[in-house]
Amino acid sequence: MAAESTLPSPLPADRTFSSSRHSSEVLRYLNTLRTDALLCDITLVVDGKEIPAHKNILASCSDYFRAMFTRGMRECNQDTVEIKGVPYSGLENVVQYMYTSQITLNSETVQDVLTTANHLQISAVVQFCHEYLISIVDVDNCVDIGKIAQTFSLLDLRSVVDRFMLRRFSVLADQDDFQRLSIDELSALLESDDLCTCSEIEVFEAVVKWLEYDSSRQKHMSELMSRVRFPLMSPAELVDRVQTVDFMHSDVSCMRILQETFTYHVLPHRQPVMQSPRTQVRSTSSHLVIVGGEPSSRASETLIRSVKFLDTGGSSWREVTAMERPRSHKGVAVLGNFLYVAGGSCTSHLGRLTATNEVHRYDPQQDSWFQTASMLESRTDFHLAAIGNQLFAVAGRNDADKLATVERYNPYNDAWAYVASLEEPVVSHAVCVDRGYLYVSGGYNGSFQNTFQRYVHSWSESNPTHVGSRMV
Repeated sequence: MAAESTLPSPLPADRTFSSSRHSSEVLRYLNTLRTDALLCDITLVVDGKEIPAHKNILASCSDYFRAMFTRGMRECNQDTVEIKGVPYSGLENVVQYMYTSQITLNSETVQDVLTTANHLQISAVVQFCHEYLISIVDVDNCVDIGKIAQTFSLLDLRSVVDRFMLRRFSVLADQDDFQRLSIDELSALLESDDLCTCSEIEVFEAVVKWLEYDSSRQKHMSELMSRVRFPLMSPAELVDRVQTVDFMHSDVSCMRILQETFTYHVLPHRQPVMQSPRTQVRSTSSHLVIVGGEPSSRASETLIRSVKFLDTGGSSWREVTAMERPRSHKGVAVLGNFLYVAGGSCTSHLGRLTATNEVHRYDPQQDSWFQTASMLESRTDFHLAAIGNQLFAVAGRNDADKLATVERYNPYNDAWAYVASLEEPVVSHAVCVDRGYLYVSGGYNGSFQNTFQRYVHSWSESNPTHVGSRMV
């Protein structure tokens, strides 16, 4: 009788083994079978050229083929299928990817591959094409890549191309491809606040070049010119380089735009209340501003006239055109995207600090200062605030005494007028604006104040602050 075989007891736990090379080896051998035309059960035909393949590989990689071979379509039982709507080179590269998991892209093949991958619904290859196109965007191909992005609804790629065009607009405008931009593409660029790397006169001249390239484009003149920000140009540019273009003084809509622009320049004090999309500075950045002041060293008695800007998205300050006179303890406010600097302390001809009533306005587009009407009173250690389209100068002091008076500036007629005064004089107070109300808090009047007042058309005292406060 044969001896019975036995296994040790207890049995060891189950173990699972895997090969890291298995998947790649299977693909490699399947690709060898394909290239040798062995065990292939389908032949793809494009433009009369054949590509042998295996249905299971095609269906596992492509939603298009999965539907074709598994949902009872007539191709299920065919051994030859003609693929329409894709180029042969694109299909050849995509099938190669299915069997190798690799695909090589270059500027000559990427569009054919993208067309094929999009048609066959192979999202991984579409993404590869997307990433490749983003990596090669330059001045010579950005128009073509933009049109590819539009055709295949590649929104991220379209955004990358648009940002590139906006950054390199002046260079792009000198390229022949600029004339191939569609009206929608050009219009979108002109509308963008990010079109800020060239002057507005350069923008205008690029649009003129695009319009004059093809006479059929004249019907788009009004639409495009309405997106050029003429008020940002200097008067000299308007006279020498805009008015000299024939259609600017023959087309009714262009004439209307020019009239609006010249009115804007002729009445500079009204500019803050004449704001429109065409007057907005082309920038999406906000800035912190330092205006004048006193030096940090007490050894120096010289006031500061410099003005510095910090882009809130950056880390470095840049100087812009300085004020005419150095001053400290002034009021500063923004109205209509202009920076107003009012009052403050200046050095007199005798070398002493004295309060002033002068008001100046800074234009960030022209990097220039413009003197507006002076306040009715000289004041320093006060607060300047903007409500709607008007400025309010609140309290402070002059060279003789503290002030309770409040003035309101109307840029439409470039004039100041008194409004209701505070109940008591105050200096170094805090002011804020909320929903059309002007609030004054704290300050100093021989002692620290704990008042809290609100102005609509008159002043009313609200709940006092808990402690006396002084805000400089």
